Amino acid sequence: TINTVVLNTQVNPDDAYWAVQYATPDFHSYMTAGGAGVVHIYPDKVAPPNTNVMRGSMIHETGHAWSYQTWGNDTTKGGWATWKAAMDSDKVSVSGYAMNDIAEDVAETVRVYGATKGTPKYDEYKAMIPKRLDILEKELA
Repeated sequence: TINTVVLNTQVNPDDAYWAVQYATPDFHSYMTAGGAGVVHIYPDKVAPPNTNVMRGSMIHETGHAWSYQTWGNDTTKGGWATWKAAMDSDKVSVSGYAMNDIAEDVAETVRVYGATKGTPKYDEYKAMIPKRLDILEKELA
């Protein structure tokens, strides 16, 4: 899914755009990825993230790459529509960031899936968002 990792020396030039889109004035992206499987890593404004943040971010970005590669770019059709129906059924998201849009919901849910599968914490998430985790269990197993 990921084929290239690019380390940047400057913050993401698109941060201002996403700050408006997500109504988060100080928005800063640490990593980004899309369907091409390229992850861009940007320097943190304050201090380097710890290992858990880096790991979770890479899983999150892999979720973006995987979903766009699998379902395409039109987030209203196919697998995206199935995901949206699961979101509506589950009613909650795994994080506040996941609530920004469907692509972030997928990526954040993939992050939770990757970080907790096989642990008791996964069972807690499974009780919260069963429909979305059912999709990932079928797609990623």
